[in-house]
Amino acid sequence: MNKETREYTEGQVIGGFLNSKNLELISQLQQDDFQIFGNLFHAVNSLNQIGELFRSTGTLDMQRIAKKSGENAATIGKIMTEAQTFAHAQYISDLLHERIITICGKLARKEITEAEAVKQINAAKISESHPLRSMGEYLVLGYPEELERRSKNKPLYLGLQNVDDRMKGIAPGELLVMAGRPGSGKSTLALQCAANIAESGHKVIYITLEMPKEQIADRLIQRFTTLDRKKLRFGDVDENDCNTINVSADFAAMQNLFIDDKTRTLSQIRELIKSERPEAIFIDQLSLLQPEEKRSSLREHYILFTHTLKSLAMQYSVPIVLLCQLRRTAENTFPALSMLKESGSIEEDADNIILLHCYENADVAIQDFPDFKNERHYIDETIKGRYYALHLAKLRNESAGSTPAIFNGKKYRFEDLRCTRQTK
Repeated sequence: MNKETREYTEGQVIGGFLNSKNLELISQLQQDDFQIFGNLFHAVNSLNQIGELFRSTGTLDMQRIAKKSGENAATIGKIMTEAQTFAHAQYISDLLHERIITICGKLARKEITEAEAVKQINAAKISESHPLRSMGEYLVLGYPEELERRSKNKPLYLGLQNVDDRMKGIAPGELLVMAGRPGSGKSTLALQCAANIAESGHKVIYITLEMPKEQIADRLIQRFTTLDRKKLRFGDVDENDCNTINVSADFAAMQNLFIDDKTRTLSQIRELIKSERPEAIFIDQLSLLQPEEKRSSLREHYILFTHTLKSLAMQYSVPIVLLCQLRRTAENTFPALSMLKESGSIEEDADNIILLHCYENADVAIQDFPDFKNERHYIDETIKGRYYALHLAKLRNESAGSTPAIFNGKKYRFEDLRCTRQTK
């Protein structure tokens, strides 16, 4: 990059900071990032840190900046005049950097001259952003773009027809919470949904904080075969069993599913999303996330966790499914949102919440869902299954409700009640 191009770019970034008066992100840049205006950046950053960047009137103290940086006030004024006003200067820096790389690539391949490169960079100015935009302007200029974005980012479906019909899938930017008591099957349900999404051609990352990859592999093998879980657990398989696995297991369908049993913190999750760009991410589970800084209570940790995960979902336009536990009060009773551990932040930040309830016996299940009666022999005798209710306790776009489900012990998977006859 020649000197003129570098000077223009660095001036845009620093001028953007000064014009917007939004200096929260300035700490993410370093003096070494600036070859021409390094001293000016250092002066602005230093004065901002000690609270002396602005006069009491709220205007920039140009003389103080000039004295500390060694630049004259006229140069600083010119930078501010030529730069655009931006709400987030780091975003501008990244965007300009990407554009400059493209232009410089053309220059290196001798597709354009240096003069043309400078001209293109000057033409690549971003239009001034306003902190507020009228709804009339948005409907004319912004909403068509939003509809186009939605057409390209369709909701992802969990693969349980009754749930998908009510919830309409999980959309990019949404946080879905699945909760249940320990041993209720929430990990099994989440893994099943993750596999369903992966089979439909979407990249899915399943972060497991509770079980190693090997146990997850066992459950996925059971998804495709009828091998006994105990056989897989202890490796008590013969040649016929191995042939069954090789013939029955649709390994190609799992090419889009990635299991991560190393990630433990919010910053690691952020980096994972940035580097891998998944189309959905599952986290099993909230209580096992490791805090990076000490807080006074579990409630404060949960608030930080759920707020951050919702923010990540929106920032990277990816749906996040978070598993949580229900309190002991949920034992042998129909679950409610108040039974979520530290339920305040979870309930507030989640777009959709599914609560798992395993019935203690068939008679109680039939009282809630009479259709179970027609499937009782299939559940009790054929698949040695269990009766479930999936309580959709909070839905972003629909009213809350419950749907019956069956846990197939042989296939180690959940089935819709109305679909069981097809899965015998």
